[in-house]
Amino acid sequence: NNTVFRAWLELERMSYGTLEDEDLDVGEFCAEDDDPSSTQNFYENDDALDYPPIEEGSPTERTVATGEVTSANFPHPFACLFHLVFKITALVCYLLLWIFVDSFVIVFIVTVILLSLDFWVVKNVSGRLLVGLRWWNEIQPDGESKWVFESLEDKTSVTRGESLVFWIPLFVAPLLWGLLALGAIFQPGYLCIVAVALAFCISNLIGYVRAAKNARSRVKSWATKQAVNVAVEQTLKQNDASV
Repeated sequence: NNTVFRAWLELERMSYGTLEDEDLDVGEFCAEDDDPSSTQNFYENDDALDYPPIEEGSPTERTVATGEVTSANFPHPFACLFHLVFKITALVCYLLLWIFVDSFVIVFIVTVILLSLDFWVVKNVSGRLLVGLRWWNEIQPDGESKWVFESLEDKTSVTRGESLVFWIPLFVAPLLWGLLALGAIFQPGYLCIVAVALAFCISNLIGYVRAAKNARSRVKSWATKQAVNVAVEQTLKQNDASV
């Protein structure tokens, strides 16, 4: 079916970030409810983050084709760095700081501060820059908590390298802290640190997984609407031709 094939092509183009439509701006995010009034430009006042679409023969295209690690594959190196550095330093402090400092209070404070910094960076910076996703909770007037998701409409600035840097540590960190929890079962103080770490890691993991699913469902919904519109247009043209 030609209609379904065209809709599928549009879906593939949006999913893999190869859109070439001139009416889509890099950095334009669409909210979960698809309300145009909620559309925000997360990159405003930061022209350095406005990346053009991938052109044929460009360094980015060659990087994707060959797997070569270049600056084109990692356009946000500092975001990648801080996405990893606080996770690693928090684990190192938890495991080794007691060797140099004979005080549980200091170990607790330093580790929790690093975990808090990691949570904030992942939730507000690296997710937005590396994979074009964002999430948060809103408390409604009736006291209920509402999840809100936003995703980058044009994925041309999201590279495979940065996507891997984002998602792999996001899944690995809770597993590592879970293993450390087994070793801290009989140490209530250290178990509290692990509990804080798991709360932060799992919150970000659930938020971004749900945000990614929401973005995919919105793309599929858009493709379905496009297929219906194309089918209606073709039907109308056939009716006009028969008349």
